[in-house]
Amino acid sequence: WRIDLRAGATYGVAEEDVLFTPYPAGLAFKATIPRAIPAGDLGDTDVYGCQQHAPMLDVDTHPDGRLFGITSRELWVYNKVFGQWTWESVGSLQQDLQGANGLAIDRQGNAYATARNELFQIDLMTGRATKLGTLSGEVNSSGDCVINKGGTLYMTSKAPAGDSSRPDDLVRIDRDTNNTMIIGRTS
Repeated sequence: WRIDLRAGATYGVAEEDVLFTPYPAGLAFKATIPRAIPAGDLGDTDVYGCQQHAPMLDVDTHPDGRLFGITSRELWVYNKVFGQWTWESVGSLQQDLQGANGLAIDRQGNAYATARNELFQIDLMTGRATKLGTLSGEVNSSGDCVINKGGTLYMTSKAPAGDSSRPDDLVRIDRDTNNTMIIGRTS
């Protein structure tokens, strides 16, 4: 299984320095880039082991095989242009969805994004976002959003304000009602 993402160019890292790890059973992958400075040094922004202020906040694969990514303001698609693979902007997510950090695409090709405590549907042809509603409960998207093979939408939610020691919660989202249910902690 091989996917050529050229992730290094996106983050200013040489391609050969990117460690790409596929997870076929989960239909997922992880791209790891070297730290610019040692962990914990002055200026280190990755002290919790998670990427902060990353250009591409979440990615998902369309049923037709296309790879889409989301930044806090734009939807992107990974395309081959003149023989080179590159990220191309599909369009702006509009003002309502500024701050998006989670993206999930279901088996029918419907795309969803999470931002704060809100759920949006995304038009993959234009990037246009339609707000589906505010999520119930005290949830706040922390950047992971996925739809499982059964069609259930999940996201991770940040711990309540002031409790940075607690791991994120895994939250199930009902796409019809916007009701949420906390499944448990992520670690």
